[in-house]
Amino acid sequence: MTLCVSSCNRTDPQDPVYMAAALVTMRPQADGSFYMKATEETALVAINDDLKKYPFEDGKEHRALVQFTYDPEDPGTSVVPGYKTTQEVEVFTLDTILTKKPLVYEEEKDESYGKSMIGLYITDEVFPTTVVEDGYLTARMALPMGLSGVTHTVDLLTGVDPDDPYTVELRHNMHGDDYYDNAEALYCFPLKDLPDTEGKTVKLTIKWLSLVTGKTETAQFDYCTRTDW
Repeated sequence: MTLCVSSCNRTDPQDPVYMAAALVTMRPQADGSFYMKATEETALVAINDDLKKYPFEDGKEHRALVQFTYDPEDPGTSVVPGYKTTQEVEVFTLDTILTKKPLVYEEEKDESYGKSMIGLYITDEVFPTTVVEDGYLTARMALPMGLSGVTHTVDLLTGVDPDDPYTVELRHNMHGDDYYDNAEALYCFPLKDLPDTEGKTVKLTIKWLSLVTGKTETAQFDYCTRTDW
């Protein structure tokens, strides 16, 4: 699902503004409005006329990649309770991210998950990169892709390590497609079904078959169960 908007409310072209991009959670409110959670301390509120109301009829929150302008000297009058900072922003692109519920690993289905390679971005050298925040794993990947038009599948598997419930694995199935080039992909996986960390921060280990090395690689991220699921 993708929502793209572009509008302008700013009347003075000389207003000092900054351009930024962020991965956010779009959170609907009871009055039909919404805000975008950028960090644990910062909420963003869109000032665009066409984004005063939550743009999705399903009433569910959505993860999104947003590009916007803002004036750090003028946060505006909006206040989102529970956040240290509320910044009013003018959105010019807003792209929602494909969200999939993780699957519980079943050994007899191992082949169906696929064993195709994944190029997982885990550094801050590019944006967006893979992050664990706000109860989600948002993964940026490069996937080997052919020209046949075959639909690939990517899944996050839980329960892959009986000794560590916080070890998960990304699996890619090319479904017989040939390898021609790499395609960029952005997936989001809610982690609400992992065991409750009870307020503690634990290490979430992600495994994947690397497109770079051809071997299984791992990366660790700080994870704490979201309290308001």
